[in-house]
Amino acid sequence: MTTIITMDQNITTVPANTPTIQAIGDVLFSDKFNRAGQLGGSAGDLFAGGTAHSWGGTAQAANATAVTNGGQLTIGAAGVSSECVDMGRPDVTLSMKLLSGVTSIASGQNAMIEMRKASAATGDTLRLTMNSYNSVVGGRVDLYKRVGGSATIIANGPGWKVGDVLKIDLKGNRIRIYINDLLQNDITDNSILTGNFFGFATSSSNRPWIITDYIVRAN
Repeated sequence: MTTIITMDQNITTVPANTPTIQAIGDVLFSDKFNRAGQLGGSAGDLFAGGTAHSWGGTAQAANATAVTNGGQLTIGAAGVSSECVDMGRPDVTLSMKLLSGVTSIASGQNAMIEMRKASAATGDTLRLTMNSYNSVVGGRVDLYKRVGGSATIIANGPGWKVGDVLKIDLKGNRIRIYINDLLQNDITDNSILTGNFFGFATSSSNRPWIITDYIVRAN
């Protein structure tokens, strides 16, 4: 038996906390960093759409934004830091454009793109780490998984040159890395991290690098 409920009028006000459904490819969050000051505590400018979120984490002074060429993020001077945004889900497609690569980087993990991180400040994470930049091959990005404070390499990634758009597609156990929409790595990792935080991290040996057009899409 089916019960049919009718109303005399339309619902004009959506109740608070009503969930929304995003289609694959919908922009969840975007930031061109078109502002000055520290990244930590600032809100994304949503240049490509999405929902307002603020960056949070640790050592906020290590990352600063500068208004140049329409907006850019300089991931700054040497210092341990983590700045991330809570996307509320582990499966997303993340992209960004490189404006300046890492020079003379020290050995070890220093300049890092954090994905599926357990919290804005610390915790288990997938990360892309960058090697020293040169004009021929760019700066290679390698995929690591950090669990319980220990990082293990999953795959050597592609070279990322100034002007290139790096895209990382995360869907369940599949991780795909693209440069300018050309597939570079297709990785299966069955030990799936489920953190919802995405952003950047640095170590005490970090050297500055610059990006723009940070976009997170539903996957």
